[in-house]
Amino acid sequence: MGLSNWFKNVIGNKSTTALDHYKSGIVKAENRDNNGAIQEYSTTIDHPTVDESLKSMALYNRALVLHVEDQNDEAVVDLQRVIKMHGAHTKVKSAAKTKLNRILKRTGQN
Repeated sequence: MGLSNWFKNVIGNKSTTALDHYKSGIVKAENRDNNGAIQEYSTTIDHPTVDESLKSMALYNRALVLHVEDQNDEAVVDLQRVIKMHGAHTKVKSAAKTKLNRILKRTGQN
């Protein structure tokens, strides 16, 4: 292993963007790697360069995967965050409201 590869492995690749993690989360979710998808969406959400629009989509997608994993309380929190975000696209907010209502109804919280 070359020195530069070793260094990247030790400190991580700082050039990986929030969008890269988001796309990786989508692929992992499609492949039913739910834990991997949740991790990638979380990394997207916490990424220092993420904008509000991408963050809202990552929160929404993470909520969907959390719901599949029966982690409904966490999914509800993510969906509520999306709904409150100023930078979230109208369609993402609308989808979050719909999904939130469905989860609350199914879990008897509505």
